[in-house]
Amino acid sequence: MTVSSESLLPYEAIEAETASVSTYLAWSVALFPNSSILLRQANELTDEAREVLSKIKSFSRLRENWDSYGAAPPSKVALQNAFSFVKQLARLQVPVFFTAPGPSGEILVELQEGNKSIEVTFETDGIGTYAKFIGIDCVEEGSLDDHVPSELAQWILP
Repeated sequence: MTVSSESLLPYEAIEAETASVSTYLAWSVALFPNSSILLRQANELTDEAREVLSKIKSFSRLRENWDSYGAAPPSKVALQNAFSFVKQLARLQVPVFFTAPGPSGEILVELQEGNKSIEVTFETDGIGTYAKFIGIDCVEEGSLDDHVPSELAQWILP
């Protein structure tokens, strides 16, 4: 039986810790109840994650005044931090809803699930900030230093 990712039922990700499968993530899959396991290499990225990472890389080609309103090109540190953050999210199976460069050289990465969203901004000086929203109401904001991607993922995912 061939299984595509679109046909899988909800799963629970667990990391395998044995030497023989240490670079794999394992999921219990409800295709054959209580007996099916799907293995996927932990460093394997989805097509969607590759697309977002490619988009972030493309921001490095932006030049001064890229928006015709005087926008600065994204800084190398903002690009590197956004790229690293998105790779970490991809390993956690958290999709990125939107990403864009900002007018001051920053990079925005947005996560969204239902009426919840998180906006993460990577500034030119290396500082990362986040803002959590429920609908249009900001419920929390702070420094990314205080949160790891897995904590943000836990808040956004159902």
